[in-house]
Amino acid sequence: MKYRFYIYFLVSIVLPCFAQTKEYIDLATHETRFIEVQPNIRLEVLDWKRQGKSIVFLSGLGNSGHVFDEFVNHFTTFYHVVAISRRGFGHSSRPDSGYDATTRAKDIKVILDSLSVEKAILIGHSIGGDELSVFSKLFPNRVEKLIYLDAYNYGDQKLFKIFKEHPFPNSFSATKSDSISLLNYTAFMVKVFGIRMPLSEIMAITQIDSLGRYIGDTTPDSIQQKILQSKDFANFEKIETPSLLFFASAESDLYRVPFYKLLHDSTKIKYESFYTALRKWQKDQISQFRKTMLNCKIISLENAHHYLFISNEGEVVNEIFNFLGDKK
Repeated sequence: MKYRFYIYFLVSIVLPCFAQTKEYIDLATHETRFIEVQPNIRLEVLDWKRQGKSIVFLSGLGNSGHVFDEFVNHFTTFYHVVAISRRGFGHSSRPDSGYDATTRAKDIKVILDSLSVEKAILIGHSIGGDELSVFSKLFPNRVEKLIYLDAYNYGDQKLFKIFKEHPFPNSFSATKSDSISLLNYTAFMVKVFGIRMPLSEIMAITQIDSLGRYIGDTTPDSIQQKILQSKDFANFEKIETPSLLFFASAESDLYRVPFYKLLHDSTKIKYESFYTALRKWQKDQISQFRKTMLNCKIISLENAHHYLFISNEGEVVNEIFNFLGDKK
């Protein structure tokens, strides 16, 4: 639990989800397959198998490919859509190693090869943006366009310094009542994070007992740490691939924890210390992107959540279609 806020604001929610139970059936229209990227390491790949150019969705840290189960429906009429659960998450294998950005990018290439996809549009949320950047540098001929959804340069040591100097209070633990059922836990997640994830996502990365009670995440904190401590985080310099970057402004109330107004004043002060430092870091990052990326369009959403493809769904979809242009 101690990594939740770190991942929520700047990487992605470590969102628990439940294994398949009788309480819920995944109604998404994708085909689920498992592709071996290395010996005995298989990744969960969700494939909507339509015609047209290929779009590959990459989730943020803590999420599986199912986080896009609803959002991708805007694109499946015109594109061949795929979503990947990176190693360590969802129903993918959880090996001891291979969590550096280079290996994760190579995993994507193996999957594209297996699907006979020669060139793809890559869309990455949060830390998924690192995989977009590394992949585009390693395999530039395999990428048509890049779309970053509130994704930054997470290798920037200034970010780690912010979290070290401005730690979050631990004020969001689930109660016994919150964990007693899938529906109760889903309501708890909405209360804590301020948005509603697809139920298939909530079911993809958590463990429940025989009575349907939440008992923990399937992905251990150690795997999250390995990704965050990777020494080869991407930078955005000299990326020539046409790119669209969305950023959710840290000035927005939606970027705060949703229960902020209910906190005691002394706790609010601790949060404000973090938000002030975050706003400055975010502005510096966006300024850096404008200077270093060679062919990009940047859109800053002033009233958006970190999961802006959920909080600002229509706006994000329209901008993506404008950016992609020809859908055939």
